[in-house]
Amino acid sequence: MWLPRDERHVLLAYYTNIFDSNDRNVARYLETAKWFRSDDWMDVLRSPQWMPMVSPVLERKQARRINAHGAGVSPSGGDTVSKQRIRATIQLQRRLGIANTHLKNRQLVEITPHESETGVAGVLLTLEGYDLARRYSHWFERTGLWFREYRDHWISMVVSFIGGVLGALAVQWLSG
Repeated sequence: MWLPRDERHVLLAYYTNIFDSNDRNVARYLETAKWFRSDDWMDVLRSPQWMPMVSPVLERKQARRINAHGAGVSPSGGDTVSKQRIRATIQLQRRLGIANTHLKNRQLVEITPHESETGVAGVLLTLEGYDLARRYSHWFERTGLWFREYRDHWISMVVSFIGGVLGALAVQWLSG
C-alpha cells in the first residue's frame, strides 16, 4: 500500500522511534504504547520534500531525536514567537492530526490520548503498521511498493521506457 506523503512520513517516524532495529523480538513493542508529546512530531513534517531520496533519512534522524514523554526535554520549541512561526505551527499541527486520523482509520496505528495531561498521546503500531513501516524504511522495498501501486499508471510506462533506452545505450557502449 502506498500512502500519501504525510502519512508515510509520520508512519516511518513512529517506526523509527518506537522500534529498535537490532531487536528481533517485535512483539515486545507491539504490546504497550509509547507516550509522546504530540507537538514533537511536527518536525517530521518539516523535512524537505524536494529530495525524495534523502527525506526518509532526514525523517529517521529527526524521529530518533524525539524523546518519550517524561524522558527528557523535547527537541521542538523555541523562544522566538512570530506570526509566521505560529501560522506554520498551526498548519503542521493540522497536517499531523489529519495524518494520524488517516493512519488510525487504516488501522495502522492506535493513538490514545493521555488521561491527565493534554497534548500527550500514546502511540502503538499495529502489526500491519509495523510491516508497512518496515518496508518504507528500506529504499529497495519502498520503490517496489511504489511500482506495485502504480504499475497500471502512465508514470510506470515512462520510467520503463527511460530504463529501456538507458539499457540499450549501456549495451551499445559495452559492446562497442
